[in-house]
Amino acid sequence: MSRRPLCIIGCLVILILWSLNLMGVSTFGGTSLDLTDSDRSVIIQGILYKQESNSFYTSLYLKKTNLIQNSKKQSIDNVKATIKTEYLKQLPSDGDRLLIQGRLKQIQEPGNPGQFNERSYYYARKIKWYLEAEQVTIQKTEADKGVTFRSRLKELLKTKIKQITTKKTSGLFMAILLGEKSEVERETLLRMQLSAMSHCVVVSGTHLSILGWGLFRLLRKLRIPLWMAGMISIFLMIQYGIFTGNGASAVRAVIMFSMAVGAVLVGRTYDLLSALALSILLLLSDNPKWLTDSGFLLSFGAVIGLSIFYPKLKSKKENKLGNTFLGSIAVRLVTLPIQMYAFYEIPLFGILVNLFVLPTIGIVLISGMAGCVAAFFSLFLGKILAFPAILILNFYLKIGKVIQSIPQATYITGSVSLKRAVVYYGILAGWCFLRKKSKKVPRVGLILAVLVLLFPTPRNQTKITFLDVGQGDCAVIQQKKEVYLIDGGSSDVSKVGTYRILPFLKYSGIRTVDGIFLSHPDNDHINGIEELFEAVAKKETSLKIETVYLSKNKEKEEKINEIAQLAKRAGCEVRYIKKGAQLKQKAFQVECLSPENETGESNENSQVLLFKTDNLSVLFTGDMEQKGEDAVTEQLNERQEQIDILKVPHHGSKNSAKEAFLEAAGAKIGIISCGEGNSYGHPHKELLERLKEKQIGWYVTIERGAITVTAGKRNKLSFYKK
Repeated sequence: MSRRPLCIIGCLVILILWSLNLMGVSTFGGTSLDLTDSDRSVIIQGILYKQESNSFYTSLYLKKTNLIQNSKKQSIDNVKATIKTEYLKQLPSDGDRLLIQGRLKQIQEPGNPGQFNERSYYYARKIKWYLEAEQVTIQKTEADKGVTFRSRLKELLKTKIKQITTKKTSGLFMAILLGEKSEVERETLLRMQLSAMSHCVVVSGTHLSILGWGLFRLLRKLRIPLWMAGMISIFLMIQYGIFTGNGASAVRAVIMFSMAVGAVLVGRTYDLLSALALSILLLLSDNPKWLTDSGFLLSFGAVIGLSIFYPKLKSKKENKLGNTFLGSIAVRLVTLPIQMYAFYEIPLFGILVNLFVLPTIGIVLISGMAGCVAAFFSLFLGKILAFPAILILNFYLKIGKVIQSIPQATYITGSVSLKRAVVYYGILAGWCFLRKKSKKVPRVGLILAVLVLLFPTPRNQTKITFLDVGQGDCAVIQQKKEVYLIDGGSSDVSKVGTYRILPFLKYSGIRTVDGIFLSHPDNDHINGIEELFEAVAKKETSLKIETVYLSKNKEKEEKINEIAQLAKRAGCEVRYIKKGAQLKQKAFQVECLSPENETGESNENSQVLLFKTDNLSVLFTGDMEQKGEDAVTEQLNERQEQIDILKVPHHGSKNSAKEAFLEAAGAKIGIISCGEGNSYGHPHKELLERLKEKQIGWYVTIERGAITVTAGKRNKLSFYKK
């Protein structure tokens, strides 16, 4: 390593950036703006370089962006503008200079552990602002000729791909060759992820290496001079990287390919680790936020696994298949903590699947690329040349379908702590050092490292997390191996089960949910849970749900029966509870205080659940109001029992939590779950005044993010948003 100064510098840069990140020091830079008046409309000018559209909304991505105020321009970072598709009078083209009026906002940070970090993702791509667009004007067409040319070429290639491939494989071809995943079906993407073939549907370093070296060798066979062949190959690979979106893995591969070809041209030895270090330095010097991007980390981790770990893992006796298997293991071992950091689960059949994928992906690329080029001259020839790629891609899809049908095809690991990752990589490094000294050091020693990483940390304390689901409700109770959910839905967050509830469960390492209580069948309490049931039934997740607890209500009988059927298809037991029902565990119990019967309005008949441990009591109230609240108030007065935490009824509505109820509950803390800028005015001013009068401290999920209560001798309250 002492002979590789670039590697040492690269390691130091990474260490410094990680340290700054842990200390909360921003490394993004860019323009700062005063956005205190967030409702004020502004005008943004910029070049459109990418757009995404559906029947409801269109997203426009702008670069070379300026904020126009008082006839003055201020250069700002890239902007993602979103407008209702019906408001677009004329659809702009990539490369056009646009003027967009709307409300400018900074990209929000996630509100829950495990939730996709939009800010981190877009910062890595130099996008710092969201614009809620009201009006879009095309100021100049084809203002950036390069962007316009690439966009038109991409659309032309898409057309050719559709003409020479099948409907099932055309989307995959576009993702593999053009970096366009928009036309890949969601089910296909999910199957590729479950079977560890996600790297096949992005333009990765493997793609660039195969195409780059294939082009270089082709030019040499055509008797193109060495220097000219090298420079042409480097130039075209740089253009291909730009064309496909400049992803971290593609940029890394372009830099390393350029250095490798450069070494050939000047007759010097190519050092892979130095090339890797240089690509890291160049990427991070351009944008330090790449360091938190999963694509960046996985790309570099894979190269490190193949260049450092694999040579220590293999032996001379292995055959080609055995070495492919060991290469796949080397990559998986090095990237395992990154997988846990980014996705909280690992595909169990990934190594076996890649025994077939790795040797064949080159055929897919070369066949697909040749077919596209030939299609410009003859569609028949294009179809013939693309046929091998189509066969292989169809086989990939069949593999994905088979794996999806296997129960527990993935293993939910939970998030990895920095301490555990450091210990894991320390064991790997120590094994590599010993293996370098002697090949007799057994490979089985690596199992220790994997066990250190995957062995779950026992949950000894009782924790209740009120998730930020926008205008809705969801609470997760964890105690040792028992996990229960109370509600799970939202009226203003799309796919709340898929993008907020399930990621939190995975982040927490939860593989089985013992029970879900649904207070009443309104969408803002159940639609996320319905998504979970559907995902489990379709085997889109390895999560298991044992039981769902419903309460009968004649007004919503049809909807309740629909939920019950959905739960049964997911393999869940359905139980109906009412006042007096109890669930007793060793460390806690849950008692149902309401509803008493099946009649009455749905909100009034919400399940009201009293959760109790030795040191903590929490009252979950659903959307109860009026009669339901009066009945619960009477029970609380009879019990003369004080509540520690109150989940404030009905998202903090004006008519919830009257004085008598608050007096009977005696809670010191109130948790309010509601969405930002909701049309109901939750939490209502009058409700907050009542809480203040009763000296009840309140916390709102939209402000604090996920709110966690940890039971103990002294109960602890913590917030995801500080």
